[in-house]
Amino acid sequence: MAGPPAGYPLDGPVPRRVGCCGDDHDDEADTRAVTVRALLAAQWPGHADLPLEPVGATGTDHGMYRLGRHLLVRLPRTPGAARSLEREVEVLPRLGGSPRGGRPAR
Repeated sequence: MAGPPAGYPLDGPVPRRVGCCGDDHDDEADTRAVTVRALLAAQWPGHADLPLEPVGATGTDHGMYRLGRHLLVRLPRTPGAARSLEREVEVLPRLGGSPRGGRPAR
């Protein structure tokens, strides 16, 4: 996987997210736009230059961004949310749906 873009902060505290739902999680992952851009550049370079806009208040489990006109990026903020998302990807095809796109590298 390619490294983060120039200027990406590799150390130091992650700025606290201002949310609608009270305190953030102690084990919360970095879901800032700069992180989304780095992940797109590394895993989906064809989408890396699309417009990226944060979705309003999304709760405390996932950070979400509109990517272009037709896509959504959803990042789990905690290990528990990541496990829940993995379960959704596993179960959804059995319910007749399918996750659009592909699975990013782990």
